[in-house]
Amino acid sequence: MLKYRTYINETQKVLSYEVVYKETYLLIKLEKNFKIRILKNLISLRKPIENYIKKNPEFLTSLKPIEPKKYAPEIIKKMCFVSQKTGVGPMSAVAGTIAEFLGYKILNWIEKENFKKFLIIENGGDIFAYIDEPINIAIYASETSPFTGKLILKINLLNQPLGICTSSGTVGHSLSFGSSDAVIIISNSASFSDTLATATGNLVKTESDIKTAVEFAKSFNETIFVCIIKNKTISFWSKTDKIRVC
Repeated sequence: MLKYRTYINETQKVLSYEVVYKETYLLIKLEKNFKIRILKNLISLRKPIENYIKKNPEFLTSLKPIEPKKYAPEIIKKMCFVSQKTGVGPMSAVAGTIAEFLGYKILNWIEKENFKKFLIIENGGDIFAYIDEPINIAIYASETSPFTGKLILKINLLNQPLGICTSSGTVGHSLSFGSSDAVIIISNSASFSDTLATATGNLVKTESDIKTAVEFAKSFNETIFVCIIKNKTISFWSKTDKIRVC
């Protein structure tokens, strides 16, 4: 298991398992073991993205928003739509969008089979969640950050889709033009949270940039929560008291 995954709290009421296909490495928390079905659907979500990139390589490399082709599949259109809102390239939303599309499929299965409506899909630090009880997620900034493992996000927004996404200029392989240790965005869409985390992280070069970056992130109506960490400085804002940093 990836080290940062130990910072998501466990609950005895659900199973926890990983689903892997190519570069996509999912952690699933769910009452039912849908591993085979999830893998099949993950492949069916990735395939149209891969095929679209073959025909339109700029979709993979563009660092600015681009218009989708008329024949583009829905997942491509979604990535283009959210990236146009935040001003970055569409691939900035890939992990969150895959988690979100997969999340809605699984929620349909849960509904039909009457299982507990608790689901977490973590994909490379980006989370789609639908919870019927509060969860705690410990903040992971970097191995050297004084905040890693010391602060917890207490999330009590129940029975609604949540996108809890993180971007970092110092952790992981994702492209960032900033140098934040962590930018965490929460909204009701993992696709949107993913691309906004990237756009916000791009603004943070030094601690003095944090205030401006927080103002940028919270200016979007979709934003519910934002947290930015750089070295020994942390700043956060929340639209609701149902998300707290402790």
